[in-house]
Amino acid sequence: MSRVSALALGATLYMPCTRADLADALHGAKRVPGLRSARLCLDNALLERDLPVALTWAFGIPSFRANAKFW
Repeated sequence: MSRVSALALGATLYMPCTRADLADALHGAKRVPGLRSARLCLDNALLERDLPVALTWAFGIPSFRANAKFW
């Protein structure tokens, strides 16, 4: 994997994991052109009752599943 300068990243796209098109927005047909940095929100943008759905959709994205870190 090539390294990207922090200056070349630009703005980070902040996305709640309750989006039904989450995987498509990151890797599919709806991908934002030039997207280099995205933050998947599982906390303050969600209602507690939506957390199971958000986790299901987030873990459906291979790159999220491979890089997920929990503290």
